[in-house]
Amino acid sequence: MRDQCASGFDRLLAPYDRDSLRRHPGTVIALDSDHRLAYLNAAWDRFAEENGGQPAIGRDWGLGAGYFDAIAEPLGAFYRDLIRRTTEEADPSHPVSHVYECPAPRMMRRFQMNLYPLGSGEGVLLVHSLVVEAPHGSDRAPHDANPDVYEDAEGIVRQCAHCRKVRHTTEADRWDWVPAWVARPPQQTSHTICDVCFAHYYRES
Repeated sequence: MRDQCASGFDRLLAPYDRDSLRRHPGTVIALDSDHRLAYLNAAWDRFAEENGGQPAIGRDWGLGAGYFDAIAEPLGAFYRDLIRRTTEEADPSHPVSHVYECPAPRMMRRFQMNLYPLGSGEGVLLVHSLVVEAPHGSDRAPHDANPDVYEDAEGIVRQCAHCRKVRHTTEADRWDWVPAWVARPPQQTSHTICDVCFAHYYRES
């Protein structure tokens, strides 16, 4: 598969080996100064396909799409701060980084995202790398994809954007692992952050 680059943006990627970015096994994207997608490596579409994100990703999230249009709060504020730190600190030898989860139906996966400044505040390069992959532990006992248990009164399923567990409708503090909906989320899915993930990964940032 090929990578994609917005017209004229390739000059900002010149310090990097474009072929290495294209072939990187994790997703590599770049944002322009307006936080719109300006570069997508070959893994962008592949990761979306392998994780139930197609055809929506290919249709709606190509070059020019707003990065923050797809990020729910409080994650939006967190990622805006990462990008601000990247452009203000501007030290490619010590990139701003963040470790996060993106589990698959049968495997726990943890990724690291490194952020690199491009030009003089003209963009940011985000490189995602898999750092841990292992079978799920006891905290991921599987539950059936039962709409009666997980759909709210509006027919919406609330899924944590980080750990991908689903909120139980009758027990507000309960989040269950529903592997069928990790593989292919229901059409009416709204992404949020469960209290545990927010406290562990984001509150101190």
